[in-house]
Amino acid sequence: PVLVETRHQLVREQGRVLVLEANRDVTERRAAEERLRAREAQARLALDIAELGSWRHDPATGLVALDDRMRAI
Repeated sequence: PVLVETRHQLVREQGRVLVLEANRDVTERRAAEERLRAREAQARLALDIAELGSWRHDPATGLVALDDRMRAI
C-alpha cells in the first residue's frame, strides 16, 4: 500500500472559500521509521540479555547521558 500524508488549507479568494490540498507519499519514510524501531528493539534486547547499559556523549555541549542500567554499573 501507498501511505499518503495530506494537508489542507482554507483560502478566501474573491468571496469564495477554496480548499488547497497537498499530498505527499510517505511510504518509504514510514518503512524507514519501522526499520529503525525494529533495530532499536533489537539493540535494547541485546543490552538486556548482556546486562549492559548505554550512554551518549554530545561533544558540542560536553553532556553525557546514561541509561538506568549504566548508572547502576
